[in-house]
Amino acid sequence: MGTGDITRRQIIAAGVGGLAITLIEPVAASAATTGTAMALGRSDSEVPPLGMRATQIAPLRYYSADFSTRFQAAYPTAVELSSSAPIPQGARGALSFDVRAFEPSAVITMVRGRGVKSTPTLAGVEGNSGLLEFTIDREIGRDDSAVVLIPPLNSKPLYPNENIGALEPVVLTVTSPAGDHSASLPLVGEPVATPSAPWGLELAGVWGDAKVTELRKERLYRYPTFVQLMSVGPSAVPAGGVLTLDVDAGVVSSLAVNTISRDGVLLGRNAFSAKEDTGRGSLRLDITLADQVLPEEVITVLLTTALVEGQPDLEGVTIARAKFAASETDARPQRDTGRSTFIDVTNSGSSSSAAVAMGTV
Repeated sequence: MGTGDITRRQIIAAGVGGLAITLIEPVAASAATTGTAMALGRSDSEVPPLGMRATQIAPLRYYSADFSTRFQAAYPTAVELSSSAPIPQGARGALSFDVRAFEPSAVITMVRGRGVKSTPTLAGVEGNSGLLEFTIDREIGRDDSAVVLIPPLNSKPLYPNENIGALEPVVLTVTSPAGDHSASLPLVGEPVATPSAPWGLELAGVWGDAKVTELRKERLYRYPTFVQLMSVGPSAVPAGGVLTLDVDAGVVSSLAVNTISRDGVLLGRNAFSAKEDTGRGSLRLDITLADQVLPEEVITVLLTTALVEGQPDLEGVTIARAKFAASETDARPQRDTGRSTFIDVTNSGSSSSAAVAMGTV
């Protein structure tokens, strides 16, 4: 399939950095998504304004430096350029961004009708501000066919530095080849600020393994024997949170708490409750922590497991995993550490490398 055969929907569905984008209906115009067109050196009657609007957006969340305020904004992942009169190819684009929040791509993708093209970008960085420059190798406004730009920015996982405070300007500017026509679009809407006292945690575990037969092949099924929960602050992990462990009931016949400790000190039975349940081929253990977990404290759970006798013959397996969820009554935001779940990520629970043993999702 040649470039000319690629449809606009296909390239936008591919997105940037694995982000799926689908243009179905443009979002409603607002101050956050509508560009400001400026005719430079001519009147509006001589030069039709260049239109810019976001047709797809994604959320961006971050905190003030002291974590007391949570900000939520949105940035476009697809921007439509249009003009009622043709603007020749060769228009120049410039994209400013905050290097703490975004990772730039080496190319920018543009779509016009059925045509798709990727153009290199030139990047520069000064402090927390970055600048990408590129050429729009498509005519804008011919036959009323809009040019769609996929901004070459991927949002970064911010943890553990989500408290970036004020965001540097994120603005897309397009200028005609002659420099007499320009438009700008803020790529991050005015952030909504809310008071915040976030909490966060990281889970890690140690795995045991058992031989199983799956689809007539011998494999190793891995299950947690030891789980650690570390509170990363700035607020305490809420009391009443639940640590949930799931394993395959065809391999593990029983899963129970042996001991739980806080920073190496054993906890009494009144500090937690545990409930075992089975269903749909899985065995689940819910451990409810009665008390909050202060920042930097570590909860260690030692598990007792019993395996099914013999070597189980399975058609499929429930991959072992652990996750933590706060009580539904706690409305404080949880930091996105990417480590509030851990799972043996390989197919059928078998290990392909030592690093998988404590893989996180």
